[in-house]
Amino acid sequence: MKPLLIFTGALHPEKAVFERFMHDFDEPCFVIAADSGLLCAREFGYIPDLIVGDMDSLTDKSLLSAYPEDKIRIFERDKAESDTVLALEKAFAKRPELEARGSELLSRNSGLSAQTRKNVPASVQLHGSGSAAEGTGGHNMPIILCGGDGGRIDHLLGIVKQFERAFFPDIWLCREQAVYSLRPASDGKGAILKFAAERCAEHMSVFPVPVKDGEYKIYSEGLEWPLDNLDWKNEAFSLSNRVRADYLAHKKRVVLRAEKGAFIAIVPY
Repeated sequence: MKPLLIFTGALHPEKAVFERFMHDFDEPCFVIAADSGLLCAREFGYIPDLIVGDMDSLTDKSLLSAYPEDKIRIFERDKAESDTVLALEKAFAKRPELEARGSELLSRNSGLSAQTRKNVPASVQLHGSGSAAEGTGGHNMPIILCGGDGGRIDHLLGIVKQFERAFFPDIWLCREQAVYSLRPASDGKGAILKFAAERCAEHMSVFPVPVKDGEYKIYSEGLEWPLDNLDWKNEAFSLSNRVRADYLAHKKRVVLRAEKGAFIAIVPY
């Protein structure tokens, strides 16, 4: 699966952690750097296809000269949205075009072996660091946001708030944890997240995301405190949950399955 990858400013995972997480993904089909996220992109060895933002936090603006002008979109500092949100909007706008190209490529190469076709997006799955999510938004190309943790609390809360809006990341890579968006696909297919038991040996958390109809349903397998019967509609959440001892001992995967509403699951790397 080929993700759309966004780099933004503030704290991000260490490079080794990021590389381990991204190991199960194919190379990104499109890379966006938001303002000082350009520094992280360069550190991690990525050449952005698009650079957006007001560049107020990019201290060395001469770095922009290394990229074609048509790849750079500079905005006024006084604007309605943050640079991260601008990048998310650009990613959402670009994804249908990239998915269409991927489907065409898949059709042309349908007779090739699985090994030859491994770089063709062919299923609605997300893979990363021993985890897989199926049915997230019904898209073949997940949007992964790297960075934006720590720093200004208003910017941090602004990213959290994006999960309630039209433009949100499928996965948000923070300094110490990954945040997964879990919501059923447009065809009603549930969103499934699977991850290795050792990732939540100490803790993991699940929060509901406000939705219009207010209906929530999520099931869990392998957690010490099951999610099935929590009163999500009345502001319940699962904080510092963890894997059951038997799942950890037998290295069984923890499974979350969201059938109604929307959730974010926060899981250590």
